[in-house]
Amino acid sequence: MKLYADSTDRQHAYLFGASMGGSGVWRMLNECPNTFAAAFVASGMYRNFDPKTVAKTPLYVTLGGAEDAKPLSDFPAIVNVVRNAGGEVMFDIIPGLNHPQTCEQSFTAERIGWVFGHERQ
Repeated sequence: MKLYADSTDRQHAYLFGASMGGSGVWRMLNECPNTFAAAFVASGMYRNFDPKTVAKTPLYVTLGGAEDAKPLSDFPAIVNVVRNAGGEVMFDIIPGLNHPQTCEQSFTAERIGWVFGHERQ
């Protein structure tokens, strides 16, 4: 699968997604390893992924503390699976935020700066 035009800066390609788009981030990291410098998922559900493949891309994951659609207890375990596979993962549970609030408020300057602070080698 070709994702880039020939003139694209492949060292600085980043992937962001919230909710269903966040689920797409998990999928893209799984299907296109060694493509992105870093990725960010705001409240996106993971499905059937290879931790070793996802671990190839630095990843920031956020989840709202008041979300009811996903079990909060599952996400730390999933983050640890990726970390144990050698991945660099940041993970924040944001207290009091429901799903729409998490999708809107997760994209802070600090988190985005963390993502943009990476470069594909």
